Amino acid sequence: MIEFKKLTLKDIDIISDYLSTPTTRSCDNTVGCTMMWRNYFHTEFAVSNETIIFKAVYLGYQTAFATPIGKDVPGGLLAIWDYCARRNMKMIICFATESDVAKISSLFNVDVIKEDGWSDYIYRAEDLAFLAGRKFSGQRNHINRFKRENPVYELKKIDVSTVHDVRSFFEDFCKLYPKDSEMYRAEEDIIFEVLDNYDIFGQSGLALYVDGRVVAFAFGEVLGDTLFVHAEKADIRFSGSYQMIASEFAKHHIDLGIKYVNREEDLGDEGLRKSKLQYHPCAMIDKFTVIVKDKL
Repeated sequence: MIEFKKLTLKDIDIISDYLSTPTTRSCDNTVGCTMMWRNYFHTEFAVSNETIIFKAVYLGYQTAFATPIGKDVPGGLLAIWDYCARRNMKMIICFATESDVAKISSLFNVDVIKEDGWSDYIYRAEDLAFLAGRKFSGQRNHINRFKRENPVYELKKIDVSTVHDVRSFFEDFCKLYPKDSEMYRAEEDIIFEVLDNYDIFGQSGLALYVDGRVVAFAFGEVLGDTLFVHAEKADIRFSGSYQMIASEFAKHHIDLGIKYVNREEDLGDEGLRKSKLQYHPCAMIDKFTVIVKDKL
C-alpha cells in the first residue's frame, strides 16, 4: 500500500531521478514546475516499484493525482485505485495528456474532461530565437525599437553573481504591476522562493540589463529537446523588453540542442493567450481531468 509524504525542497533529488528523463513535453512533468507549485497544490508524493505518484489539490478537487511516472505506470495507477478504494473516495487524475488518458482508459472506465486554459503552447526553438519571416515582423519591430532606444544593454546568465539583481528587479516589478488573481499572487511568492534558493532549484536563467539595471528576466529548464520557460517577466516601460527576453532566452539554449520551447499555459487569461498566439505555436498540449468510474 502506498504512503504519501509532503513534498519539500529536500526531496528535489528524489523527484529529479524520475522527471529528468522526459516522457512528454508537458510542463507538469518537469522538476521545476512540480517543485515551484508544490505548496500551492499541497503536493505529496509516494514511490512504488520505481514509479513516482503525486497527490495534490488540483483544480478544486479535494484530492487528485497526477499520472504516475516511472517503470510501472499501470502498477502505479492500480495503486492509486487501491488507495482511493480503501478511503471510499473518487479516483481523479488531473493534468493528464492524451497519452495519459489512453493509459488510464486501458485499465478503467472513465469520464474525461478537457481543461480549457491549461493547454501548453509549444514553439519551434528556431522560430523564437531568430523570429525569421513575415509572420514575426511585429516581434522584430519591437526588438529593433528596444535596441534603438536602449543601445547600452547586456544579457547575463542568472547565477550567484546576478540573482540578487534579478530579485531586486522583481520586487519593483510586483509593485509596478500588481494583479488581483490568487494564482498570480501565488506565482510572485514562488518566483521569490526560486530566486532565494536558486542553487537548489537548478534553473537556467537569463537577465536583460539596461544601463546596469535588470529590465527583464526568464528562467526555466531543459529536458530532452525542449526548453521549458517557467518564468518570464519584463518592465513594459522598456518597449520590446518582453520580445527581447523571449527571443534571447531561446537563442541562449539553441547550442544545447533544443528543438522546441514550452511556454506553458495561458490560464484562461485573454491577454496572455493573445501574447502566446502572436509567437505562432507549432503545437498545443491539451490537458484533461480523468474521473475513474470503475476498473475494467
